[in-house]
Amino acid sequence: FDDIKEEKTVEVIQNSDNQETSIERLGGIACGYCTVICKDRVEFDAHVSYEHGDKDIVYVCVVCDKLFEKYSAFGEHAYNHFSKDRYCCSICLKTFNRLSMLA
Repeated sequence: FDDIKEEKTVEVIQNSDNQETSIERLGGIACGYCTVICKDRVEFDAHVSYEHGDKDIVYVCVVCDKLFEKYSAFGEHAYNHFSKDRYCCSICLKTFNRLSMLA
């Protein structure tokens, strides 16, 4: 059973690393309350806390402006912008998992 638990842990860490890399490739995390773009979650959370105090933390995709309340959902979304099996529209920059969805 230890082997199974160990494999799942490695998979989760790798997925998290892929999401962090994807967020960096996006150019960071945009603040939904001002024009600041932060390079990572730590910088972003500190910015929102210091500059916007009591406001809820909302992660904004710098590519498509989609909003996320949960960092994990934002990270998954960022990863999907660069995933090898995704097709990206050159006009709106939205990504799709099937080429037929671009038409």
